[in-house]
Amino acid sequence: MNEEEIKVGVVGKILEGYSIGWFLLIKDKEKSGGYLILISKDPNMSKYAEGYDYWAEDKEKLINMIREFKWKVKWGESETSDSPSDNSG
Repeated sequence: MNEEEIKVGVVGKILEGYSIGWFLLIKDKEKSGGYLILISKDPNMSKYAEGYDYWAEDKEKLINMIREFKWKVKWGESETSDSPSDNSG
């Protein structure tokens, strides 16, 4: 994933790399210049869901972390199905 593919403030689903199937949210900490990286089983990032957090001091460290975890992310994804189930008999 390159710098242009990173979406700050948007939840994405991890398709490849560490924590496949989990959700990722990168928050920009404007005052400190760093990034808070949240990983959760819940696309809503509930504090009660199983999850982890990481810190990257700057954009370069954020990019290096993403490369290290070998993440491929589909941004804007949630766990819900795209098509309704057919309940007709």
